[in-house]
Amino acid sequence: MQVVDPASEVRDPLASTSAPRSIAKTARSAGAQQEGARAVRSEPRTALLRASLICLDAHEHVLLLVMHHSIVDGWSVGILLEEAGRLYDACRGGQSTPLPELPVQYADYAIWQRRWLQGESPRRQVDYWKQQLTGLDSPRADTGSAAAVGADIQRLVRNVRPVESLSRVSAG
Repeated sequence: MQVVDPASEVRDPLASTSAPRSIAKTARSAGAQQEGARAVRSEPRTALLRASLICLDAHEHVLLLVMHHSIVDGWSVGILLEEAGRLYDACRGGQSTPLPELPVQYADYAIWQRRWLQGESPRRQVDYWKQQLTGLDSPRADTGSAAAVGADIQRLVRNVRPVESLSRVSAG
């Protein structure tokens, strides 16, 4: 079950440094990155996304985002950075957000998915794939022995062609 925590307040996200800019830029940023990553790993109830703004001088800042691996992938990081850049540019220009209002929120999707999972569709999906995969060798019970590894390879070779054929039919 998913639990959505209430919004949390960002406390003291602005870190300042008085070291020379070239040293501060490297040392402070690297230290903050390590500290943020450690906090996400060591605190089980910490925020999945943490943000800090590192002030290098009056006109230069570094935004540090630390995200738990369960909420981010390469594709979504690209979207996050692109949208953050658009919001930053709008803010600097005194404009309102250039991003459209989302038509569906994640909570809406979660409700839809929960209803879908309680209906007939999941059972039909499972039945379909059971039928399609009938005749393929099932996983072995023995683990770790050389004979079991050899049997795995043979089973894999026997299963490849039917699965390739099924994928062509499904995609076609």
